[in-house]
Amino acid sequence: MIVAYTDGSFKKGYNAGAGVQFVNPERWNLQNISTEVPGNPSCARAELYAILTAINATANNRNVPLHIRTDSKYSKDALEKFYPKWVFTKFATSSGRKVKNLDLIESILTEMRDRDVTIKWIRSHVG
Repeated sequence: MIVAYTDGSFKKGYNAGAGVQFVNPERWNLQNISTEVPGNPSCARAELYAILTAINATANNRNVPLHIRTDSKYSKDALEKFYPKWVFTKFATSSGRKVKNLDLIESILTEMRDRDVTIKWIRSHVG
């Protein structure tokens, strides 16, 4: 199994960034990644982009289970909990607003199809 830790970052007035740290990347011929996030920058977008980056980076290892660890509860919930509800509400939030970052959410879900990908939320900045 491939294990990837993902994180995103954004500070107003600066570009957003995303990072992927693989456990034993050389075993799978992978490299750790740090990249700028395209589109309208935000923390949520950066976190989602980091997850998408991990999935895309492991495309040559599609048959190997991918375990993603993220400190973004929003990302995990958006992908696993909220998306099915958003389909029903035609992609409107409970307050009636358009779902943000839908492009990334749908790209991640598309790339996860036909792959063994799990996403686990982990606490951040502890210790």
